[in-house]
Amino acid sequence: MRIALVSSEMVPMVKVGGLGDTVASLAQAMKEAGHEVTVIIPYYMNYDLNAFSFARRLIPITIIVGGKETCIDVYECKLGSGVQVISLGCPEYLNQGTIYAGDEFDPIRFGVFSKGVSRLLQGEKEKFDVVHCHDWHTALVAFFLRKGRMSGNFAGKFPVVLTVHNMAHQGIANKSLIDLLDLGWENFTPHGIEYYGKVNILKAGLISSDAVTTVSSTYAREVLGPVYGAGMEGVLKSLKVPFSGILNGIDTSKWNPANGIDIAAPFSSEDMQGKKLCREDLQRVMGLPVNPSVTLIGVVSRLTSQKGMDLLLGILPRLLRLNIQLVILGEGDHDLEERFLSAASLWREKIAVRISFDEKLSRKIYAGSDLFLMPSRFEPCGIGAMIAMRYGSVVVARSTGGLADTVIDVDCNLDTGTGFSFKEIDSVDFLGAVLRAIAYRRLSDEWNSLLKRIMTRDFSWKSSLKKYIALFNDLLK
Repeated sequence: MRIALVSSEMVPMVKVGGLGDTVASLAQAMKEAGHEVTVIIPYYMNYDLNAFSFARRLIPITIIVGGKETCIDVYECKLGSGVQVISLGCPEYLNQGTIYAGDEFDPIRFGVFSKGVSRLLQGEKEKFDVVHCHDWHTALVAFFLRKGRMSGNFAGKFPVVLTVHNMAHQGIANKSLIDLLDLGWENFTPHGIEYYGKVNILKAGLISSDAVTTVSSTYAREVLGPVYGAGMEGVLKSLKVPFSGILNGIDTSKWNPANGIDIAAPFSSEDMQGKKLCREDLQRVMGLPVNPSVTLIGVVSRLTSQKGMDLLLGILPRLLRLNIQLVILGEGDHDLEERFLSAASLWREKIAVRISFDEKLSRKIYAGSDLFLMPSRFEPCGIGAMIAMRYGSVVVARSTGGLADTVIDVDCNLDTGTGFSFKEIDSVDFLGAVLRAIAYRRLSDEWNSLLKRIMTRDFSWKSSLKKYIALFNDLLK
């Protein structure tokens, strides 16, 4: 199958959050399964075209922006994995230095990108069977292709699938975007792209796609209600196309403790000796006393209330009475950052905090920690939980979104449980789950069985890819 993935990010060229990793690993999994894969991303000024051997096409594509012709440069390269990458550049709109420039400019930038992608696809319709768009930044690709079909300007038959990684991010724009991108005022209705007097780009994609997915089964159910639907629950319920949740996978060759990358020693479910060395190394790196008797707890997260970091602050006074150490890596809300730093200064032998994003240090935390905390208010997928389990760190998580699908409470499922979970957005409930996990660690045989179980779970793209390909095949019938 010939598949085009359209995204605002892709590793190694562009990465801000997890989207870049997800798209890259999905593309690689598709390629390894025998499919022809092309990833289409914007060209940003902060990555080096020469570093990836991009070649610019001699003839750019042309689109209409603000009533005048705008040239879009097309760059191409092929990664070592065999995945083809196309990057669209436009000095006026796309080639800005920062990847995300803010709520005012981003709808324009990604709208121009999406219009350029749709023009590219229209000109190369014989090269693709399916177009797979990711998040609101590319949602207008579906809109423009549908608009082209309805007007008779485009005869391509390939279906468009939109995957929403986080329903809360929607790309809300001023009405001026309608004239700028020629969206059509006839589409500015409550059943169209209008949303409280503005243009909702995600909504435009939802109503224009041939299928919509999100990144876990539980999250797909949650977004049909007002708590997690972020105003799109009515749109989702009214869709006449398939809507489902397909759990993201991870690159299991990259996130593999047996290869020893960035950690003190390699280890596996069959030989856990290296885990002890990783534990000691983490304590030294973070400036904590090396103590084999403590329960070492890790957090790698954005420090926001959405991630439940305020709940973690709420349980610190009780948690710090116990024989534990807590390691936190992340950045986010300034107030939460300051409160965690303040706690670390008061409890230097108990807490260590790093306000940054550091992939090498994150790997040390996954490998060295006994427990890994994810008390999220909502979590569409929860990649961090999958990585933690790969490294033998038992996850304590709120039962929401993808975490509900991956973290199965041990106390309710003795033989098949994979961690400890709680339901209420409440510090007391959260503390109870952490205490249960700490107590369970004292049961040596049961704990070792749990570690083997979580470390051998298959979090690769194999199962999820089968679901995507089945969906694509259904749409092509």
